[in-house]
Amino acid sequence: MPLPPALDRRLSPRQRFLLQRAWPWAPPLFFFGGFVVDALTLRRVDDLGDNLLLSAYLALSALLLVLERRAWHGRATLGLVVEHRELVRLGIQFCFGGLFSAYIIFYSQSATFGPSLVFCLLLAALMLGNELFFERLRPDGPQLTLWAFCAFSYLLFAIPTWTGRLGPETRIAAGVLALWASSALVLLIHLGEVVDPAPPRPGPPSILRRAFPRHLGTWVAMLGGLGLLVKLGLVPPVPLALAHAGVFREVSRDGAQVLLRYEAPPWYAPWRSDDRVFRYSEGEPVSVFTAVFAPTGADLTVVHAWERQEADGSWTETDRLPFTMRGGRDGGWRSWTTKRRLSPGRWRVRVLSEHDDRLGRVDIELLPREGELRPLVERRY
Repeated sequence: MPLPPALDRRLSPRQRFLLQRAWPWAPPLFFFGGFVVDALTLRRVDDLGDNLLLSAYLALSALLLVLERRAWHGRATLGLVVEHRELVRLGIQFCFGGLFSAYIIFYSQSATFGPSLVFCLLLAALMLGNELFFERLRPDGPQLTLWAFCAFSYLLFAIPTWTGRLGPETRIAAGVLALWASSALVLLIHLGEVVDPAPPRPGPPSILRRAFPRHLGTWVAMLGGLGLLVKLGLVPPVPLALAHAGVFREVSRDGAQVLLRYEAPPWYAPWRSDDRVFRYSEGEPVSVFTAVFAPTGADLTVVHAWERQEADGSWTETDRLPFTMRGGRDGGWRSWTTKRRLSPGRWRVRVLSEHDDRLGRVDIELLPREGELRPLVERRY
């Protein structure tokens, strides 16, 4: 990437030589600068400061994108932008880096190993692709599509955080708002474009006829694809997150804390911190404990769906146990369900939202007990 002409004219020969050596590293430094800022400052998906920071990234990238694109097309814009257009592009790069890194942080907190990691991998690929190929994104289409993706990804968790409501309607609202905001950017970029030179007819009607068809199909396809990923459960259910889960022999409240008891692990598996390999006797309680994080002010229902694996490998749901929770606690809303009449074999408990969004899963291997139990270990959560 060449030095901006306005900057090049102000440099001495030695300064120009040094800066020319360092300038190719400017885009990745600005991009990863946004990542570092997020890693040091982001706290919670419902934190007001975090949301203001992401809103500022999104708004600033939109403003810089409009100004830079107008300069690229030779339309009226700020003279400072025309003179320092490459620096403006570095600003856009910094904002995109901040947005993508925040999305990776928040969505990975809500993702579980399995299908919902697909979206996190997509975010990582876009972050890397943005870094490697940003300089090639000179036409409007790719940059505006990337911005629309950033807007939709933010609104997916921002709208539930603002409203305290989670469900299909908030996802539809996120798609509509992202499409509307992206259309507004196109309108601003092409404002003043002359379509029919005799007589000139600038203004929104001409823009609607010429500019929007070039972008609308791409946006609809992109948002439709993301909506399909959401429908298939491949997008983590941010702002909900499974903060902790485990299988225990005894669960009880002890003041402000929850007391968890499990059999001490064998010497060859010291990493075990619950009873997912459960040595079971008829009638013993088996408890699945979960802590689910939700934004402050959100009241919702969470479901523990108990399932047993059959001889042919299929899974049969035996119980569907719902409970209500309230968001806002740092460590998540703590609840548990208990069953006593279980048959040895493989079990699992799927942790779901009231709209069947998958928050996580707890696997249990129930073995007939032989011999005495090892001493119980206590944990507090």
